[in-house]
Amino acid sequence: MSRHPTPGRRARGFTLLEVLVVVLIIGVIINFAVLSVGDRVQADTLDNESRRLARLMSLAQEEAELLGVLIGFRHTEQAIQWVMLVGDGRWQPYAEPGPLRGRAVPEPVMLQLRVEGRVMPPAQDEVKPDASLEPQGLFLSSGEATPMVLDLSVPGLDMVYRIEVDALGRVTRQRVDDDRA
Repeated sequence: MSRHPTPGRRARGFTLLEVLVVVLIIGVIINFAVLSVGDRVQADTLDNESRRLARLMSLAQEEAELLGVLIGFRHTEQAIQWVMLVGDGRWQPYAEPGPLRGRAVPEPVMLQLRVEGRVMPPAQDEVKPDASLEPQGLFLSSGEATPMVLDLSVPGLDMVYRIEVDALGRVTRQRVDDDRA
């Protein structure tokens, strides 16, 4: 008995065109999934970094008041730094091994600092080991602070996290629309 298709019944398979359409549809679905996950990862990075910075600012305020020292905040193109005033009048890195050590800002998060309504350009990285690292904002031993606003954003995302420090040293964090001027 031979198993050849009869003229009324022929073997049926997928055409090349049908296979290509299915592959195209799967590719489009995967592309949307990858783009969605990529934005979510950046949004999570932005959220986590803004929470961490707000907590560090609160910690700096509490530590300045508790220890009776001046703690300064500064940001460069790639990092945030905490500094303190030392006996010879220079600003030096604060507590290198502790939570208020200098740290890199994760890519692609961008910072914009405003002090008294003026946009502060990023500070220069130290050029000499004995150079004074001038702060852009201060946390005072009296509990007061330099009023400042720090916006964190990621290019291409329509979200901005704003950390505000008022003159009484209170730190607040909120998500705002991208309305920076």
